[in-house]
Amino acid sequence: MSITVTEQTAPATPATDKVVVYAKAGGGLYIKNDAGDEIEIPGTVTAGITAFAGGGQGSAVELTATVNQVSVVGTTADSVKLDAAVAGYSKRRTIINNGANACDVFPASGDNLGAGVDTAVSLAAAANITYASYDATNWFAVT
Repeated sequence: MSITVTEQTAPATPATDKVVVYAKAGGGLYIKNDAGDEIEIPGTVTAGITAFAGGGQGSAVELTATVNQVSVVGTTADSVKLDAAVAGYSKRRTIINNGANACDVFPASGDNLGAGVDTAVSLAAAANITYASYDATNWFAVT
C-alpha cells in the first residue's frame, strides 16, 4: 500500500491538540502543530548531486534533503547551498562530498553557516558535515 500526498504551501495552524501532516512544495514531509510550528519529518535523501560548476552562491545547487550526497565536484570551489533556515524549528542537513575536489557550501542568501552571512565553507573531498539551524538565519556544524 502507498499513500500519495500532493505538495502544497504550508496549511493554516490546526486547532488545539491537533497536528497537520503535509508534503511541502519543493519536497519533504512536514508537521504543523497547534502552536503554528512547522517541523520537517527527517529522512529524505538525495544522491548523485553535481555541484554548480564555477561556484558562487547565486547559482549553487540547493540542498533540501536531510542527507545530500554530492557525487560530482569537477573543480575546486564548485558550489552547493543549504535551503533557508526557518524560525521556530531546527532543520538538519548532512552533506557528503564524494566528488574529486573540495566544494564550497554556501548558506541561503542572508543566512550564516558560522563563517559569516552569505559566506561559504569549504568541504574537502571524501568529507562530510552536518548543519543544524537554530533560528531564522543561523546554522551550526554538528560535531
